[in-house]
Amino acid sequence: MDKFIDCIGIFICSLIVIFFAALLVAWPIQLLWNWLMPIIFALPALTFLQSWGLGILAGFLTRGNSSNAWDTITKLMNPDNQKL
Repeated sequence: MDKFIDCIGIFICSLIVIFFAALLVAWPIQLLWNWLMPIIFALPALTFLQSWGLGILAGFLTRGNSSNAWDTITKLMNPDNQKL
C-alpha cells in the first residue's frame, strides 16, 4: 500500500512539474506575440492555451529526424542512388 501511495505522490508531483514547465514555455510566447503581432500584422492576441499550442507546433516544425528535407530531395534527384 505504501508503494501505491508513493506512486500517486510521484505522479502528482510530475503533473505539477509539467504544468510549470508548460507555463515557462508558453508565457514568453504569449507576451511576445501579444506585444508584437497585433501592432505589426493586426493579428489577434493569444490566450495562454493558444500560446502553449503555438509553442508545441513550433517545436514540431523545427525538430525533425536525423535527415533533413534537402538530403531527401538530393537523393530523389540523383539517379545513381536508388535507395532512400
